[in-house]
This record gives sequence, C-alpha cells and structure tokens, in this order.
Amino acid sequence: MNVEADEKLPQTDRQVPLERYFRLLEFIACYPRGLALNELVTMMMLPKGTVHRLLTAMQRSDLVTVGNGTRPRYLLSARVQRLGRLAVDSDVVATLAKPLLQDLSEKMGETCYLCRLDGTSIGSIAVSSPNNTWTGYVLPGKVLQPHATAAGKAIMAFQPREIINAAIGAGLPAISDRTITEPEALLQEYATVREKGYATCIQEVVPELSAFAVPIHVDGIGVRYSVGILGPHSRIIHVIEQQLPQGLDGLAKAVTLIISAQRSQAE
Repeated sequence: MNVEADEKLPQTDRQVPLERYFRLLEFIACYPRGLALNELVTMMMLPKGTVHRLLTAMQRSDLVTVGNGTRPRYLLSARVQRLGRLAVDSDVVATLAKPLLQDLSEKMGETCYLCRLDGTSIGSIAVSSPNNTWTGYVLPGKVLQPHATAAGKAIMAFQPREIINAAIGAGLPAISDRTITEPEALLQEYATVREKGYATCIQEVVPELSAFAVPIHVDGIGVRYSVGILGPHSRIIHVIEQQLPQGLDGLAKAVTLIISAQRSQAE
C-alpha cells in the first residue's frame, strides 16, 4: 500500500491528524516499556510510513522518545509524563481534605482553607470555619492574589520565574495600605517565604484579617497547593509570633499523601 494511500479516503473515513497523534499517545501510555514501530503500525491500522511520520513529528515536539536497546521502542517523553502527573482532580483532593480542614479549624478556632494553582491563577478549593463570618474571604472558587494573600504567596514563591512574571504581569494593585505593590519587594517576600517555609498576609487584603499558609510540596509536580489559616488580625498575629505556622506541617503532609496517592492511581 502506498504510504499516502489512506489520505485518499473520503473525509468521513479518515482520522484527522490530531486524533492520530492522540491515539498514538494512548497506546504508548499503556505500555511503560514502550512499543516498537511495527507494533504501533498494527495497532493503529495505518501504513508504516504514515506511523513513522507521525512519530517523527511527535519526537520533534518532545511528546515521545526512543528508548535505548537493540530494538528501538517508543516511550512517552518526560514532558508528557510530567503532564500526566499534573492531572490531579482538584475536586477529589478537596473532598478528601475537607474533613482534615474541619478538624484543624475546630482545634484552632480559625478558618482553614486549601488552595490550588491553575496556570497562573490561585484559587481556594476547600474551606472550613467555626465562624461563618470569615468564610466569605476564601469561598471555594475564590481567586487569591499572588502578591497579597498568604496562600497565594506560599504557592507562587516556588514557581519558575516565567510563571511569576505572568502572574504579576497585569500589575500589583493596592488592596489595602499594607499590600506589596513593587515587583522587587514582592520577589524579596517570595525569597523570605522560601527561607521560612511559610507565607503571611498581615492586613494586606482586609485590615481586620491576617493569615498564614504553608506550601505543599509534591514530588513530580512541585508546589501547586497550599493550606492556610485565616482569622482576626489580633489572634493570627499572636499565632505567628509564637512561631506556630509550622503547626500546619501535619496537614500539609496529609494533603501531600492524598495528592500523591491519587496520582499513583492515575498512572
């Protein structure tokens, strides 16, 4: 059969190119040890030349790689594997973490919340509070500023510089008279977060409120989540002065395990 013979089929009988690429990825993803060209030709039911051309294009785009060995086998690239590790269902994470947030909230008497990074936007995905007065500031789905909120800083401080630049590229609006509005000052704040292991929001959004948050480090995906405590400034500042933000470490470890376990199930 001619290499391009399948291209002469009616449009309704052809696979569009993107569909072919995706099917190749699906087949290769199912075989961690990789698949040989002839195996993929049989699975795809396409001419050998067509499959080879598709794979070559995928190699150029860093979607697949060829493993070492006497018989070359196509494998998912590190880039695609990393993408798969990022595909963690935030709804599942929020559901499983909610009881843990509730326990800590009741223990501390303050609002406890979990946030997640999506692209360059940071949003709350779960919140528990013994006092509904404060929950409105971190309702699930609420976007948290990367330059003013504790949860936003705790995540953004560990992102690559290009992500930070994109996140703050629209400017650093002054939400209160305590908000950081200078890029260099914010970068210094992020450095402090990395050094201390937690971030704070001292009246930077609402004068009556303060907060602190810790980053959640997950192998393979880095810091995409954070957990925080929010409450009246007078109470939260006392907790911070007593160096108690580290008390969130237990919750952070629990959420880390929740995310890691879900990732392993998806792989």
